[in-house]
Amino acid sequence: MDHLYELYEPVLAGLAKSIDEVMSWTLDQRILMGNLAQRIIDERTQQQSMAVQMGATEFWNALQKANSR
Repeated sequence: MDHLYELYEPVLAGLAKSIDEVMSWTLDQRILMGNLAQRIIDERTQQQSMAVQMGATEFWNALQKANSR
């Protein structure tokens, strides 16, 4: 994985305010927080994907209902 992205992941996940803060962490902290950040980002992505899928399904159902009239 790109090293810069590894530093930015905790910022994206809201675990740090800046890359500078992440860089001040010990290696163990960076690894632990990086793993936590990946989980948080994955969960958000999954939730957003589910919301898009549900929205598309609702739209499709409404379209089918309108076409059946």
